[in-house]
Amino acid sequence: MTMTATSSSSSSTTINKSATLDDIQQRGKLNCGVVLAPGFGEQPTPDTYAGFDVDLCRAVAAGIFGVTDDQDEFIDYNVVTYAERWEALQSKKVDLLAAASTTHTMERDVYIREVETGFSFSEPYYFFYHAFAGVPDMVACADNKDVSEACASLKGGIS
Repeated sequence: MTMTATSSSSSSTTINKSATLDDIQQRGKLNCGVVLAPGFGEQPTPDTYAGFDVDLCRAVAAGIFGVTDDQDEFIDYNVVTYAERWEALQSKKVDLLAAASTTHTMERDVYIREVETGFSFSEPYYFFYHAFAGVPDMVACADNKDVSEACASLKGGIS
């Protein structure tokens, strides 16, 4: 399951949920953090970005600033590694982290020791794990994508 995350640190118990949006609008740019991963965050040339997570950044920017002919007009892409993604959010180097393998956990939502804060997560936008459940022999065939005669004969008893 993948979600975006935005910084929501605050020294008090009340969190100003519009602070990040206000910063983006005042700056006139969305600082979008992407992790380079095939199909999700790619940099085909030094000045261009592509992929599922990049498209998410573009959609968020369009929601904030409106649709323009230049889809990257209001975005500054920041390439981050998996190791530095949380620090980039906490330090406000990025306003939004769109990373294919960033999962929402209770610990991350509540508190991250390394950056001393929690983050706000979006609804899941990508599910990347599949598992089969059922009769063990059939599950093994499905897990291994086995279409041999031995596995093909198992489906005879299924209606």
